[in-house]
Amino acid sequence: MKSSILTLATLLLAPALFLALTVPPASAQSRDDLNLCLCQSVLARTLCKQPGDFSYIDEYRDTATYSFTVFYANKETRFMCMVTATDVRIKGKAWQPIMRTIPLDVDAENACATAVYSVPECPQTKPLVCCGEKTKQEVSDDKAYDFWSRPIPEILEEELNRDQQAPPAPPQEQTGTPAPAN
Repeated sequence: MKSSILTLATLLLAPALFLALTVPPASAQSRDDLNLCLCQSVLARTLCKQPGDFSYIDEYRDTATYSFTVFYANKETRFMCMVTATDVRIKGKAWQPIMRTIPLDVDAENACATAVYSVPECPQTKPLVCCGEKTKQEVSDDKAYDFWSRPIPEILEEELNRDQQAPPAPPQEQTGTPAPAN
């Protein structure tokens, strides 16, 4: 009897355990967006192309290692990109093998990463900045923080200016019968 209950419990709990272990956290999509942006930006800067020129192929074993293709050196060429907590690593087997490691400055609070990277062949030298999308709750929390962190006189001044710039409301016509005089 005990073995049948144990077997039944195992059959019922196994799918739930499987789902709990395989469903990614809510921020995984944001992390992937950030990593893909970093990879495309670094590859674009390396080859002096636009980030949109790169076609995303796939991700390897949930290790933040991505595969891209782009038309380079007179043919479609595959490039690999790996994002770690401290750097972006790219590798490609074109007519001349390419391997680079670019350090990252990660701002975890804003879910952004910055890479200062330039190559002599490409005239673009501004830092590469990528940010993950914030959830609705994070955006709401940021707005509330921005509002409540301002000094009260500043808030009152803004309201006063807004009210002074607004056109005056037209007078409302009274309808109905006048109240009887006593």
